[in-house]
Amino acid sequence: MDKDNMNKTAEADKNVNQGAPEGGNASRDIKKSAKRKKGGLAGIMHMKQLRYGSLSIVLTVVVILLVMALNWVFGMVEESFAWSVDLSPNKKFSISDQTREVVQGLDQDVKIYTLLQENSTTTLSTMIDEMLTRYKALGHIQVENLDIVANPTAASRFQTDDNSLTVNSIVVTNADESKFRVISSADM
Repeated sequence: MDKDNMNKTAEADKNVNQGAPEGGNASRDIKKSAKRKKGGLAGIMHMKQLRYGSLSIVLTVVVILLVMALNWVFGMVEESFAWSVDLSPNKKFSISDQTREVVQGLDQDVKIYTLLQENSTTTLSTMIDEMLTRYKALGHIQVENLDIVANPTAASRFQTDDNSLTVNSIVVTNADESKFRVISSADM
């Protein structure tokens, strides 16, 4: 061999010895390298789980927000147009077609005064409030509450010898209040 080839061989042996660990630890280093690769693969799998988990959380939040938005929209529509579904067998909580025709045929507005206590949560006051909201949505009807418990003189203009004003009664009157009728809670 000539000197040039010997130098190249010596350099190659030196490079190989620098890359390999001393004392036969090459197999241990290969196992560590494999564990690192496996750990890297497990890390990638963990990242996929994290990514898919985050995506599912984001989608869940979006669906919840959409349901809340739809609930708000339908609530506003129901409040504005008094849309509701009457599931009672004889539709006793619905406004009949005949009533709709009468209200639409009115020449002047009608005022309905409820004589309910403010913030009352009784079943009767809730039913009266819901029904009058439906009537109000038909047009030509104005609804106002007069709390005769807090202000006893609020409805005194409707007091006559023929009728008595009690809590949970209703007063129906024309626009200028020249004619009126009191409907007691017993008549409802």
